[in-house]
Amino acid sequence: MSKGNSHWPHLFLGAALLAVSATGLAAGLYKWTDSEGNVHYTQSPPPQGEFKQLTVPKAPPAPTPSPQEESIPAATPQDKGAELEAERKKLEANIARHNCEAARKNLEIYTITRRVQNEQGEVEVLDDDVRAAKIKEANDMIKQYCQ
Repeated sequence: MSKGNSHWPHLFLGAALLAVSATGLAAGLYKWTDSEGNVHYTQSPPPQGEFKQLTVPKAPPAPTPSPQEESIPAATPQDKGAELEAERKKLEANIARHNCEAARKNLEIYTITRRVQNEQGEVEVLDDDVRAAKIKEANDMIKQYCQ
């Protein structure tokens, strides 16, 4: 079976079940009270005793879409894929902008001073080799993220 026709067996089964359930409802609905005073609702009358046959109201017709609703096309998987791709690119651009700003601030700090705060918040003085490596790292990040 091809992919395009794979929904037909499910539709057929659903239609058959709907038809069977509709005929079951058309047969009737009965309300009766047993000897203990419990009220029952069944599709068949009680074996003995009094009962009341109820009619099941018909469901209201489905609303018809307005001309405005009909003119709005449903989103296709391609549209959703394009939306996700656009959202991904937007997120990547925000991350790149943030990384660019951080790299420029780091370059400014390492160029201006040798004193920086470490992760524990303590001020330390960088030697020339570490400082040069940090400046190179900041420049590399600027090349990567600041396009």
